Amino acid sequence: MTTLTFVAWLNVVLHGIGLAFAAIGMRPGTPAVPLAERVDYLAASPLGWMLGWAVWMLCVPAVVAFFAIAAQRLGESAWLGRLACSVVLAAGAIDLCCDTVFLIALPRLAAERPLPESLFLTVERATGAISLIVANGLYTMGTLLMTITLHQRPRVSTWLLAAGYGVTLFGALLAAAGCTGIAWHVEWATGPTLGLFCIFTLLVAHELSAAEVES
Repeated sequence: MTTLTFVAWLNVVLHGIGLAFAAIGMRPGTPAVPLAERVDYLAASPLGWMLGWAVWMLCVPAVVAFFAIAAQRLGESAWLGRLACSVVLAAGAIDLCCDTVFLIALPRLAAERPLPESLFLTVERATGAISLIVANGLYTMGTLLMTITLHQRPRVSTWLLAAGYGVTLFGALLAAAGCTGIAWHVEWATGPTLGLFCIFTLLVAHELSAAEVES
């Protein structure tokens, strides 16, 4: 197993665990449930919420590492690949800041009595919007740039390109969901975006590892 393949599988595992936490331990603390219910849930600093965000924070260096190794494998001439790595690095920095707010600040606000409802809603909405529109938007752009770079290679897999452009499409829809602020929009777009991204990482790892063996 090459380093790139290992990192690709690491992304699959971490994102899979993150999605499981999102569905079970984190959803009760999101706008998918009424305000009173999610405030009561967050005020207790639930383990599922804390562990879930910790896993998503671990996803950030895994994603950055994948793009960095892939860009290195593509060589010095693939400047779009290096640009993709830089864009994803910026996305990761913003993403970690947002995750930290969700992990630490939101439960503390929820635990205050009386509840500062306006402040809580403002922090929740602003952090969610930055995470989905800015951080996710940059991840999406990085994936698009990497896909375009790979599209320029001879005999590139059609499935790889379909996965990469699919991530771009659903990632854009996820960013749009950040604008609407409607919970089910986010839930509907998250699964396809991350599922296709995991497939994309595995196909890129296979493509570049096979090319390395042939050379």
